[in-house]
Amino acid sequence: MSEVGKILVVGMNRSGTKWISNILCNHPDVIGIQSARGGGIQETNMFGVMQKKFPDLTFVTDYIGLVELWSATDFFKISGIEKEFCYRLKPRPTNCLNMFSVLMSEYARRKGKRFWLQKADPQDGRRALEHFPDARCVIIRRDFSGVLTSVVKLWERSGRKRKLLNACFLFALQEKTLDAIIAHREVCVCKYEDLKRNPREEVHRVCSALGLHFHSSMLDVPFSKNTSFSSDAERVGVISHREWLTAYAILYICRALPRVFLQLIWQFRAARRSYISPGTFGSIKDNYDVT
Repeated sequence: MSEVGKILVVGMNRSGTKWISNILCNHPDVIGIQSARGGGIQETNMFGVMQKKFPDLTFVTDYIGLVELWSATDFFKISGIEKEFCYRLKPRPTNCLNMFSVLMSEYARRKGKRFWLQKADPQDGRRALEHFPDARCVIIRRDFSGVLTSVVKLWERSGRKRKLLNACFLFALQEKTLDAIIAHREVCVCKYEDLKRNPREEVHRVCSALGLHFHSSMLDVPFSKNTSFSSDAERVGVISHREWLTAYAILYICRALPRVFLQLIWQFRAARRSYISPGTFGSIKDNYDVT
């Protein structure tokens, strides 16, 4: 089998990355790590936090630490690849992104697929695309009002405090990051609103851009939709008129700032916390009733 290709789906939270990823993984030539637990395509922390924790895999201790930690995650277990596979690799991958690509390529070969697919947020996606210059890329975008309404609804469900400043700041940063990706490489840009309005036409266009043949069965995703609302009527009143005025004022200010400045602020805040993406150790939480 020829070398396995890479497809990266990049977009901000609540913009449809999971939806378009699940659709593309329905193509007979494409595969991703999917599970009903997470509504289909699974998140990976190999593009972000794992790189910070294990920056140089030429050190044996870092390599062992990565393998032992990653092999305990749902993502790794779903692949069905043995932990010993990582220890048998000659030569060993020297960083987390190379390790990720090796595992995903092996997974795709075992399943007889031509491409592996992974989704990522704009910051992690930009780093991954710089590392994988041969990767095919789909960027999905969504209007600010749709993203913010969905985010606020999730906050309501989880009982979290509304942090409009954080949400607007992150939207502006990720918007500028997506613009930077588009400016420096060939990508297929997909609009959430277009995908919702005419899924068949939009997916056909995305497939053409990726060099894939469109199959109508791709639209029959076997996972529940990762949506915050069951109908458009539920969106009304989620955010008050005063909150909208505040949000757009914050967004206007953030958009006026350089991306580099916004990125520095984000990195400073991120340095104050270290975490593993939620949901990546689901089976462990179930087995030991950890909450």
